[in-house]
Amino acid sequence: MKNIEVKARYPDLAKGKAIASRLGAMPGGKDSQIDTYFKALHGRLKLRESSISGAQLIFYHRALGPGPIESEYE
Repeated sequence: MKNIEVKARYPDLAKGKAIASRLGAMPGGKDSQIDTYFKALHGRLKLRESSISGAQLIFYHRALGPGPIESEYE
């Protein structure tokens, strides 16, 4: 599957929540995640432990760099 990742900071959380609410977004709950990364010969491998969705082993390819980054994952 393809994924586009964008990481950004927004200085006013209350304003961001108000904008999201006006756009129809609803809170989905809080998720605590722990990612454990493993060395892999090709690509990247991580175990993601989530308080909402349980544990998932994720294999993916992603370049390093700033800005939006596309990755392929299984």
